[in-house]
Amino acid sequence: MRNITFIINLLAIVICSKSFGQATVTPNNWIAQTDYLGWDITPNGPDLNIKHELDQPIHFYTNAGAGTFNNRKMSIMRRTINGIERAGVAIHERGTNPITLPRSILHLGNNYFTSGVAGWRTWMDIGTFTGLQTDFAFFGIIPLDGDTTDNQQDHNDAAVVWGDNINPAAEGADNLRFIFSGPMNQTANDQSTQYSALEVGRFAPEGRLGIGNFTGNAFGGGSGIQPMRRLEIYDESLNEMFHPAPQLRLTFTPDGNVNAGVNTDFQCTHRGNLIINTRSDGAVRYTGIGNFNVLNVEPSRRLEVLDMGEQEPQLRLTYTPDANVNNGIWTDFQTTSSGDLFIHPSANNANRFVGINTTTPQTTLEVNGTITTKQLIITNENQKQDVTAMLNELKNEITQLKEQLNQITKN
Repeated sequence: MRNITFIINLLAIVICSKSFGQATVTPNNWIAQTDYLGWDITPNGPDLNIKHELDQPIHFYTNAGAGTFNNRKMSIMRRTINGIERAGVAIHERGTNPITLPRSILHLGNNYFTSGVAGWRTWMDIGTFTGLQTDFAFFGIIPLDGDTTDNQQDHNDAAVVWGDNINPAAEGADNLRFIFSGPMNQTANDQSTQYSALEVGRFAPEGRLGIGNFTGNAFGGGSGIQPMRRLEIYDESLNEMFHPAPQLRLTFTPDGNVNAGVNTDFQCTHRGNLIINTRSDGAVRYTGIGNFNVLNVEPSRRLEVLDMGEQEPQLRLTYTPDANVNNGIWTDFQTTSSGDLFIHPSANNANRFVGINTTTPQTTLEVNGTITTKQLIITNENQKQDVTAMLNELKNEITQLKEQLNQITKN
C-alpha cells in the first residue's frame, strides 16, 4: 500500500504481539514502493493478526485525502441477524456513501433498505449480496425453515434471489437476466459482440420465464416487453415461414447432426401457425393425442387422437365455447367401440344438421351434389327398406311392362 499510516508503533505491535496502540507517522509518506504492512518471508513466522478489541468496524480507505476519511473502500464489521452475531464484509461502490450494514456475509455495492421496506430478508445471510439503490441480487445458501441460528438440521438450499421495492403486480419490478458477452466488435453481425451483448433469457418477477434474445428483438432491450406466459420461447431469426430452426425441440436420441436423431420440433411461424415435425433419423413420424403411453402403443398416422371413453368423443370442432360441455355450438366426432363413426353437430344442446357442399343444410344430412352408392337403405320405426333393391325391382317391372306393351302393339 502506498499510504502507510501505521509504521513504527504498529509494526512493533504486530511483531511483539504484546500491546495495543495506534500511531501516525510523520510525514505520512511511503518510503519505497516495496514497503508493506505485515510479515516478511521469515520461516515459521506467527499468524498476522489485525485486531480491534472494541465492538467497532475495521475500515480500509484509498484516495482518502490528507487527514480525512472520505473514500472508504472496504469494511469488516459485526452484524446481528435474529439475535445471532454474524461477520460482514462490505466493499463499497461509492466510498463517499459507504455501506453501513452488510446485508449478507459479503455485501457489494451500496447501502440497502431494512427488511420490510424493500426485498431484502434476514435469511439472505450466508452468501453474496449486491445492491444498487432499491434493487438487489443475492446468491447463497438459505435454510428451508428460515432459521439462521445454525439449527437448520441440514435443510438448506442454494438460491439465486433478486428483488425490488416495487410490487410485481405493478409490472414494474426488475428482471433476472442471463446475458452472454463476446469480444467487443460493433461492426460484427453478432449481438453478443455489441455493447448491450446477447441476452439469452430472463425471469420476470411474475414467475414467467422467457428464453431467447430479449435484448435486440421485438421484446426490446433493458426491461423491454416481458414474457407473457410461464414459458415463452422467442427466436428472432425465424422471419420466414419455413425457417429450418424451430423454437423448441423435444429429443429422445440426440445427434450432432441437426437432421438426425429422434426428436420432435415445434415452430411458431411468422404468420402465427404451428408446425409440429416428428422425426426419426430424418424420416417423418407420427403425432398422437391421448393416453398412448398408458396402453403401451404408438400412434400410426400423422395425427391420431385416442380416447376409449364411450361417452367422450375424440374430437370436437367448436364455433362458440361454453363452460357447460353440452352447450355452445360445436360438432363432435367419435369412433365408437364397434368401429363406427359418430358425427354429432349441436347448437346449445339442440341437434343440428350435416351438410356436404352446403353451409346451410336443412335436414340431418343434406348433399348438394351427386351421390354414388351401391346400396341405399331407408329405415323408419316399423321397417327397413333397401332403396336400391326397390329401384331394381321397379326397373324389372318396367321392363316387363315394356315387353307386354310391345306384344299388344304387334297384335
